[in-house]
Amino acid sequence: MIESFKINNLTAFKELEWKDVKPLNVIIGLNDTGKTHLLKLLYAFVKSLEEWRRGGVDKPANWSDSLSLKLRTVFLPHTETLGALVRRGESKLALSARFMNENFYFSFGKDTTFKISDYSPERFTENRTKEPDAGNPKYLFFPPKEVLTVHRALYAQQQEVGYQAWGFDATYHDLIAALINPGVSGRTKKVVQYSQRELVKVLKGMFILDNQDFVFKPEGSNEKLRMWQTPEGLKKLGHLSLLIHNRSILKGSILFFDEPEANLHPKAVRIIAKILFGFAQEGVQIFLATHSYFIIKQIEMLARENKVSVSFCSLNKSVNGIEARFSDLCEELPENPIIDESVALFQDDIELEFKRPT
Repeated sequence: MIESFKINNLTAFKELEWKDVKPLNVIIGLNDTGKTHLLKLLYAFVKSLEEWRRGGVDKPANWSDSLSLKLRTVFLPHTETLGALVRRGESKLALSARFMNENFYFSFGKDTTFKISDYSPERFTENRTKEPDAGNPKYLFFPPKEVLTVHRALYAQQQEVGYQAWGFDATYHDLIAALINPGVSGRTKKVVQYSQRELVKVLKGMFILDNQDFVFKPEGSNEKLRMWQTPEGLKKLGHLSLLIHNRSILKGSILFFDEPEANLHPKAVRIIAKILFGFAQEGVQIFLATHSYFIIKQIEMLARENKVSVSFCSLNKSVNGIEARFSDLCEELPENPIIDESVALFQDDIELEFKRPT
């Protein structure tokens, strides 16, 4: 689990220090306040470690090389160099983090192309012990759109032309790779059982990989619905169901969600909020960026009901870049732009009512 981290000079961020990261962490902010960049930096950091530890003949030998590759394929900077990620006018980007009971650090300058030479711990070199892929918790990023419908075309095209020409960053490729993974059979103590049961209740059926295509089988029926026949909300929940079933989501996994509410009815949004809250109680760490009042209110209610701390980060623009305010949803739902806009809409409605001729 990520316990704490500090970022310096990432794109719009001058400095962001998150001292007390929780199992469930909610991030809000207006458009262009860096929510996605924050998620992507953390994801690239932990995913590079996962991939380096897993190894493989075509994988970088050193963690720093794995990290460099991951940052470039996740962010897809227009210059294809790491230096493009450094805040304008600053000399270097840095991340220090406490992760898995160990301290990590890396930095690189504005003129850096590919090589990260300043990092620790330095023991993460080619003398690694390769870990098997199956049965280990994975770190996954969920972009706003579902990928079940077009996974074959997207995956095949990326393999053929590479990330830059493909136009989709590595988060899409990684998610599809996890979804089509056959997984590991048998039982494991790391399974998130409660969340799987809740998903089955909500879905009223199950998603399966059938002859290289995803299909949905309604409960009590032999019918197989293709993805174009399946509602968007079910497919987003289907991501989670498939990844639990193939043991990609286990206790110890870290999941990053970028606007999970996109294209969903508020009822489905509340269901997703409940599922993610359940994940966090079962040992899965969640980072969630959202614009949805329904998500933050539902999570706040669950936090208060269960007396569970949920970290709430509100990002705001200032003359010094993006600044963060932190609070605990178990204690209160603080003032924030999402609530402010809801109140403003209500006030506009009242004023309109008073203007109506009598």
